[in-house]
Amino acid sequence: MTSWILSIFLISGVKVGASIPPLAGWIRVLAPESEVVCMLQGATSPHNFSPSPSLYRNLQNVKGLVYVGRGVDRTWVRRMIRALSPPPATLPLNERLHPAPVDPHVWLSLSRLAILTDTLAEWLRRLDPALEEEIHVRSRQYLTRIQQVRDSLLHSRATSYPPVVLSHAAWLVLFQELGIPVIGVVHPVPDQPPGPRSLGRLIERARKQGVRWVIVDRGERDAVSEAVARELQARILVLDPVGSCDNPLDPLSLILKNLRHLERVWNGPGS
Repeated sequence: MTSWILSIFLISGVKVGASIPPLAGWIRVLAPESEVVCMLQGATSPHNFSPSPSLYRNLQNVKGLVYVGRGVDRTWVRRMIRALSPPPATLPLNERLHPAPVDPHVWLSLSRLAILTDTLAEWLRRLDPALEEEIHVRSRQYLTRIQQVRDSLLHSRATSYPPVVLSHAAWLVLFQELGIPVIGVVHPVPDQPPGPRSLGRLIERARKQGVRWVIVDRGERDAVSEAVARELQARILVLDPVGSCDNPLDPLSLILKNLRHLERVWNGPGS
């Protein structure tokens, strides 16, 4: 994946942390007065991220910290929380869903995004009561936008999508929601190479389904997925599940940006 950062927000004087850029962009939508300071920590995944001492220093006196939770960033974020004094209020988003999601990439799902917008808005209102009414209004607007996008994607699609193989599971739930056939995932367990037997079964299924696209994440050199693409005589399509702290997109905008890229590639010359 792309570089992972911890963003700091000043919401009416309240300092809040967010573990990844989509959460930063989400807070900006709900509380646009926030002043954003981002600390880039290098190109690594959240599963093995190691925060620097400067990051700990920059997080001192945060009042709240938003992160994804189990399966994404929980280990290193909890380590940071234990080192902060006073300890901030925390919001592990995927641990607020019941039942707990099998796939933790909750910011890349339209249905989960709708549920968690209320969760995030309520948490921000408690953190800064001075913005309670504004956050409530903006969260209603965001929920309306999610529904409009969902209706448009589901009801205005002119043609069916081709089957794909994913390098990682980040896009699995969203593709299922949109009816994009996912034949399999090369790396179903993050940072763990697939076994030769499971890889062989995946290639066999993909070949039978006529897969011509393998989706990989931007910023990652994935030799195994590239080998699968060569075996299938398929093309690599790069999507970005995180974005950048330079201009952090909210989850819905990030989803739409990737879907527009996907459509351009699939409908382009030679596709």
